[in-house]
Amino acid sequence: MFYRKVAQNPVQKRFSRGITKVRRKRWLRSEDASPEPPGRGFRIDTGMSHMESNKFSLNGYAGNYLKAGSESLTNEDCWILAVDEDHQVRRRVAENRLCPVEVLVALSSDHHEDVRIAVGEHPDVPDVVLIHLAEDESDDVRYALAENANVCSEILQKLTEDNNPYVCHRARQTLKILNPASVTELNPRTTNSSYLMSM
Repeated sequence: MFYRKVAQNPVQKRFSRGITKVRRKRWLRSEDASPEPPGRGFRIDTGMSHMESNKFSLNGYAGNYLKAGSESLTNEDCWILAVDEDHQVRRRVAENRLCPVEVLVALSSDHHEDVRIAVGEHPDVPDVVLIHLAEDESDDVRYALAENANVCSEILQKLTEDNNPYVCHRARQTLKILNPASVTELNPRTTNSSYLMSM
C-alpha cells in the first residue's frame, strides 16, 4: 500500500511553525531544561560534551596552542603554558624558538615523550639536556635524537651503542652524513635487516 504525503496549506504551515516556537520558548524558560532542546535543527551535535567544546574554544585549547606558537611569546607566558594540562600545548612551547633555556630544561623531564622530542629538536637546547635525553627511557625520544643532525658527534657516538638496534643504525647514518670518515665499519648486528625485523 502506497501513502501519499499531503502538502500543508499556508495556514497549517504557519500554525506548525508557531507551535515549534512556543515549545522552544518554554524549553528555554524551564529551570530543568534537558541538555537536548526539542525541535529539529535547533542544536548542531558536534559529538563533544560542553566541557570538551570549551576546551577547543579560543579561551581554551586553541587559544593556548596558538599563544604557545606566537612570535611574541614572553618568558612569563612560556612558564604558564609549560604546565598546561594538554601535552600538545607544552610541545608547542618547546618548539617555539623564543622558549628560554630554563623552560627547555624543565620540559626535558616532561612525562609525555612528544614534549621531550620537541625539546631535543630545539636549536638552543644545551648539550647537558641532550645528554640527559640520550639516556631517555623512550626509544622514540632517543631515535629522534639520533636522526637530529644538530646534535654533537659525541652524543651521536654514544647513541651508536644504544640497546635498540634502530637507534644505533639511525645514529650511525647521521654520523655518516655529517662526517663519513669518522664512521667505522657498521656493525652487522645493527645493519642486518632480518635482525631488525625480528625485534
